[in-house]
Amino acid sequence: MCNNCFLEIPDTCIKIFEGSKVRLGRFETQVWVLHHGWYTCNGNRPHCGWYFVNLDNPSMIKPVSLPDLYDIYLVEN
Repeated sequence: MCNNCFLEIPDTCIKIFEGSKVRLGRFETQVWVLHHGWYTCNGNRPHCGWYFVNLDNPSMIKPVSLPDLYDIYLVEN
């Protein structure tokens, strides 16, 4: 893991790192874990970048989008 690699939540000074647990407003009851690297979701070809994995269902993967960063309301590092 790169200790210098992080995403910053827009309009805040909050940084989230690989392994951070977050909650998104539109998925209130689910906890997502931030990861960086190669991932595949929705049957598409592998991509390299930031993505969320559902804590309770690790097969549920979601690419990180800018609206997701605005939608974060709780962060656990």
